[in-house]
Amino acid sequence: MRPGMNTVPVNFENIDIRRVYDENTETWYFSVVDIRNMPMELQEEAFERGLIPFIPGRQSS
Repeated sequence: MRPGMNTVPVNFENIDIRRVYDENTETWYFSVVDIRNMPMELQEEAFERGLIPFIPGRQSS
């Protein structure tokens, strides 16, 4: 996270998540995964989808 980003812990118990997203356009959900330790098939798919710029460990030709 970058300094200065306003983050607030949220208790999602008994909350309709779709309503939260609909009513709060600034709500973002994201996940970070280190693809370098994933199986090669997943790395190749991530590359094909444009999610990563290169396949880690593979020599460029």
